[in-house]
Order: sequence, then structure tokens, then C-alpha cells
Amino acid sequence: MGGLFVAAAVVSALLFLRAHERRLIPLALMFACLAGVEAREGWETAHRRWKLGALGAGLALAAMLARPAVRPLDAPARGPQP
Repeated sequence: MGGLFVAAAVVSALLFLRAHERRLIPLALMFACLAGVEAREGWETAHRRWKLGALGAGLALAAMLARPAVRPLDAPARGPQP
């Protein structure tokens, strides 16, 4: 299972390099932290830290998704025009 999280983190990082979409950074970080969770036993202190890292990355992703996307200056505005 940890290998799938590593693969998802790598794919997210490659998509970030290709598309330059900033919202992919916390997604890749969350997948990497989840891979760290899978690599540790449940009683280890590092297991809890990796979980907290995944939680923080997930919250950062949620905050980034809640904000409206910034449109370029030359793009036409949506909605009714006066």
C-alpha cells in the first residue's frame, strides 16, 4: 500500500512540474506523508508524526481549493455585463 502512495506522490509532483498548478504541492505532500504512515508501525512515535503531516497537508489542500481560482488579466469576466 505504501508503494501506491509513493507512486501517487511522484505522479502529483510530475503533474506540478508540467502544469505549474500550486494546488498539486500539498496533494503530493499528503501522499508522501501517507506513505510514511504505511512504513511505520502503529505504536511508533514517527507513525503519529506522519499522520499529523498528512493531516496538515490535507487541510492546506482544502484551504487552497476553497479559494476561487485566479483568472488571468486578459480573460473575459464572467457574469452579466452592464
